[in-house]
Amino acid sequence: MEDGVNIARTASASPQDREQAQKNAALLVGAMEPLKSVPAPAAAFDQVANTEEATGIVRESARSGTRVGEIGGPETVFRQDVASPSATIMVTAQQVKEHPQVNVFIQQANDFLGVMGYTEHGLRHASLVGSIAHNILQRLNYSERDCEIAYIAGYLHDIGNVINRHWHAQNGALLAYSILSELAMQPEEVALIIGAIGNHDEGDGVPVSHISAALIIADKSDVHRSRVRSSDPLKWDIHDRVNWATTRSFVRVDDENKRINLEVQIETSIAHVMEYFEIFLSRMLVSRRAAQLLGCEYHLIINETQLMLVMSYEL
Repeated sequence: MEDGVNIARTASASPQDREQAQKNAALLVGAMEPLKSVPAPAAAFDQVANTEEATGIVRESARSGTRVGEIGGPETVFRQDVASPSATIMVTAQQVKEHPQVNVFIQQANDFLGVMGYTEHGLRHASLVGSIAHNILQRLNYSERDCEIAYIAGYLHDIGNVINRHWHAQNGALLAYSILSELAMQPEEVALIIGAIGNHDEGDGVPVSHISAALIIADKSDVHRSRVRSSDPLKWDIHDRVNWATTRSFVRVDDENKRINLEVQIETSIAHVMEYFEIFLSRMLVSRRAAQLLGCEYHLIINETQLMLVMSYEL
């Protein structure tokens, strides 16, 4: 590096200057020697090992990675090497589901919501929303990778309820960021997922991408009696009653005609159609916006009667 420059400079110097330069070089080398014996910070390197063990990553790049003297031995690399472009991997939905925190958080969040009187938000809801989001994009001819990203967003979208029901979308996005980063997912994909999760709630969210739009439509379509925790009508509120009255809910995507239909069957002896609108109108409106982002019309069909038609427009 600079050795050649220093040699050239000392060649034309006086004998005294050359002698002093050699002494300075010896001092510099001596000062650097203790760095080789500094012990590695155990917590940082354990984090690398744990990440690799959890995700099954075998990084051949470790042999040519960034080294700090001899710290930790010849295989030692900085933690940021895991997140570098060469170390990122195509994280699958199965890997996300197998992460030790994911299912625990979803199940515990569902238990918390049960105490507060909410309908089911557990693994059933997570899996169903993920599958519907995946299928929506698949029917609209998005790439298979986009479909899988939509599934992951759907599976994780309610994980923030483990912290609090309020702001659960934003809390969920932060939890998902931590989990997906630990799995070394590509940052561009992480951004799509956390953006979708952070915007899925109809109270303050808006569809911001195709992943976000698919998640919103999928989440708002899950109205069904299987979400009701109690079979005792005396314990029901209006949400329980409408869900219990709903015997079928199906999202139909017509790519050729650019239509997305939510088809619902309701037993009107249990809940009236107007009660459905009373509690779900805001969800239908955000679903309409999501369909528009995907270039489609959104239709709500209850008991084979079309109740909502929104014409698409160019975005």
